[in-house]
Amino acid sequence: MSFSATGWRPRHRTKVYLTGSNLIISLLLLLTSCQGDDRTPRPITGKRTIAAPVHRVIPGASHDQRFQNFRPPRVPVRPVPQLGWDTPRGWVDLGPTTTRQANFRPANNPASECYLAILPGGGGLEDNVNRWRRQMGKRPLSSEEVLALPERPLLGAPARWIEITGDFSGLSGGTLPDARLFGLILTFGDSGLFVKMTGPDALLVAERERFLGFCDSLHLQSIPPPRESPGGALPDLTWTAPKGWIVDPPKPMRHFTYHAGTNTECYLSILGGSAGGLERNVNRWRREIGLDPLSAQEIAKLDSAPMLGGNATLIEGSGTFQGVSGPPRDGFRLLGLILPSPGRTFFLKMVGPAAEVETLRDGFLFLAQSIEIKN
Repeated sequence: MSFSATGWRPRHRTKVYLTGSNLIISLLLLLTSCQGDDRTPRPITGKRTIAAPVHRVIPGASHDQRFQNFRPPRVPVRPVPQLGWDTPRGWVDLGPTTTRQANFRPANNPASECYLAILPGGGGLEDNVNRWRRQMGKRPLSSEEVLALPERPLLGAPARWIEITGDFSGLSGGTLPDARLFGLILTFGDSGLFVKMTGPDALLVAERERFLGFCDSLHLQSIPPPRESPGGALPDLTWTAPKGWIVDPPKPMRHFTYHAGTNTECYLSILGGSAGGLERNVNRWRREIGLDPLSAQEIAKLDSAPMLGGNATLIEGSGTFQGVSGPPRDGFRLLGLILPSPGRTFFLKMVGPAAEVETLRDGFLFLAQSIEIKN
């Protein structure tokens, strides 16, 4: 099925010789090939018996984790395929962000949004369909109903077409009444390719052909070689965790994760390049805790704290915390440090009950100051 490209401005195209099933096989191989250097189970030989756990139980913990000597191994990041497309006329290209390969403002309407994302480990079809339906205030579909959704070609393979009307509530907060959502989801293994557009109902009806044409124009440009981190080789770090903090198993996009107190989490992430820039990331964290965004001038006046030999911008606030997943949590506090550096950006973040985070503040700053890059 094809759609007219009349009135479109082609951005750029690169000839590729992978089409249909061969292209999807390439994506599958790419997104599932890098699974770490060694996942061989190792038996735990030491044993002891206690009446009750003295720390939070970590299922499947290693020997080092149990005795708090754990340093997460460096796991190669699965590279994301590079895609090309034609930008529809009248759409504003907003550039990529940390988890999105492309962002657009259709018809230059600030209430509308279209994005393209490829997420290794992004969940299955049913979970993502129902996540979008919840954003539109609709009930979840059963597995059978999801499989009955119509299909439409995307990159030469059948993707599921989602179209919903209702009141849209996205991650940024606020509700857009009388909205519409267009979406295509192509899953392969535990990964997925997502094309999604939201905005006022009348606008999306008018922009339908441009959205479909944009989807038709998507093509694979290149498959980058495997790498260890978005900014090159992941730096070899050392650090000292505060006493009593419990390390978690390795998690995607995190260099380490600790739990402290009863319900507080602290983690370090390292992203390539500017990762969207300081202003965007500061305000992303502020939105998560229900605070208004700051201007660039206001951000420049924020306090800082030492980390990795530099001065990291300190972000803190209390309110109702809403992360990427999970329900809103009232009475929470966020404490974070962002340090841009050549080739990458470091993010140290702690979230938990407000009173608990306050008691852990000194430990957080101690951890930040202890992080070093090995020579």
